[in-house]
Amino acid sequence: IEHNPANWGKVTHAVEEALTQLRSKFKKAVRKHRSLKEKPKDRMLLPSADRKNIFQLAQDIAKGTQCEVNLLLCARVAFMRKSYIKDSSIKFWTTVDEDLVKIREKAGGDLKKVTKAFSHVLKTDRKQHGVDNYEIDEAVDTFQQDVDKMVETGTAGPAEGDDGPASDDDH
Repeated sequence: IEHNPANWGKVTHAVEEALTQLRSKFKKAVRKHRSLKEKPKDRMLLPSADRKNIFQLAQDIAKGTQCEVNLLLCARVAFMRKSYIKDSSIKFWTTVDEDLVKIREKAGGDLKKVTKAFSHVLKTDRKQHGVDNYEIDEAVDTFQQDVDKMVETGTAGPAEGDDGPASDDDH
């Protein structure tokens, strides 16, 4: 299929559209349970008990996908929520990328230090958002392991157009 430009273009377009929808779904889920007002400039957080905990938020985001809610997914969602609270503008995904670069640079390429940083973000998130009355599964499903391997080996590149024009309901 990749040798037929017309068909490959259709596949690429479908994947880009799916990723755009997932990015939008994430931002909407975080926004829905973060602020008292709808406008991004109103950055007032709901009281902690009224916010979704990380497990609930991860469940909302994973709904309808092959992803299972586990420790790794929750840590990643917590990291993105932290970035979203910092910058909910159209440049949110750029902020996520910049925050990831900072973690990698601070860790000096040491994966254990990167893991520790994500663990710290998750621990902080659990204290700050919602009621911490749940257990997070530590097992990682095969699908997620495959995705992680592709990202680690560089066979999965960044999505194009992450910070392109967004609809009004994507802010």
